[in-house]
Amino acid sequence: MHDPGLSLDEVKGALRRDELLFYFQPKVSFINGDITGAEALLRWRHGNALLRPGVFLPVAERSGYIATITSVMFPYLLNEMDVIRRESGKVSMAFNVSAQDLLSDGLARQMDQALNDRLFGGGELELEITETTAVSHEEGISRNVQALVDKGIRFSMDDYGTGYSSLETLDHLPFSALKIDQGFVARMFESAKSATLIKTSIAMAQMLGLNTVIEGVETEQAHAALLHCGGVEGQGYWLSPPLPRDEFIALKRSRRRWSASPVGMLRMAQLGHVWQHKMLMDAAYAFLHHLHGDESTLKAMHMDVSQCVLGSWYYGPGQAFAGYREFDRLERPHRLMHVLCGALCESLKTEAGYATVSTIIDQLTLHSVEVFDSLQRLETRVLLEELH
Repeated sequence: MHDPGLSLDEVKGALRRDELLFYFQPKVSFINGDITGAEALLRWRHGNALLRPGVFLPVAERSGYIATITSVMFPYLLNEMDVIRRESGKVSMAFNVSAQDLLSDGLARQMDQALNDRLFGGGELELEITETTAVSHEEGISRNVQALVDKGIRFSMDDYGTGYSSLETLDHLPFSALKIDQGFVARMFESAKSATLIKTSIAMAQMLGLNTVIEGVETEQAHAALLHCGGVEGQGYWLSPPLPRDEFIALKRSRRRWSASPVGMLRMAQLGHVWQHKMLMDAAYAFLHHLHGDESTLKAMHMDVSQCVLGSWYYGPGQAFAGYREFDRLERPHRLMHVLCGALCESLKTEAGYATVSTIIDQLTLHSVEVFDSLQRLETRVLLEELH
């Protein structure tokens, strides 16, 4: 929306008269259909109209007043979170912050005090920043973002894919989630490239250990098309528009469930397993050829059975499949892979010779194929159950 000519004095007056408030747009799990969290969206009750932030925040940003708005509204948000928590249980809450917020120490001090006062837990709050925001003042923002992350605050990159240096920004800042821009969703039925970009962005996020939120789920058709892509959460008007606090509480208490599927999660487990196995082979190759491998590289290759990509899924959300024959067959070859990985690391360090190393790698590959086969069979079984 365009700035309708609102002045900074009008915006200041709105803040002074408590006319700014939050609406809450639910985030819904693609895996089980539950509400998993919400985004707190600023609104201005302007007479009989409800103005969105695109109408009034640009003038605040241009004048440097945005940090004042955040400092006033953050305690208000904590109070709203407390009401929601008491009325309907814990919920993960996200809200947008600007470069000015992250360049000053004010917001960090407020959050630090709120954490010390136990007004919220670190895992309950996520700050959303756009890629453009992150890039514009990267050095100063990086320092303050890391300080907040160290206190348990999570960050997500909003509108992922709309800027010019998404990958570089991901490399430099400790994001825990990506929000895939709604423009890709809007175009995915007309553009095969947009559909592919959504899927590959989700796959990349999985490999980086990041959560994914897909924005712009505006129709049932879009939701159905995204259901098996591996995204964790969806957000959009078909799921729910932004709601006043009491309506959000009522929706959450209703325990409504949207259509869901664990197939995307299964596909990401397969992808993560194959990717990590190939990275292991690459690390072994580099070590043998004295390219860039050293003992620290070998230690990174050999992790605990529950810490690899497959293990974190298997002993976590994957337990929803316990009892399925295909799932139960995963543990043995998975554990054997870790034993062999340890043997491979030891043989490389002691220069055991090509014959020993190649035998271990062959055995690793056989068990990796066994794991993948079980995951593929499990995916097929679940898909057939959904079609039945």
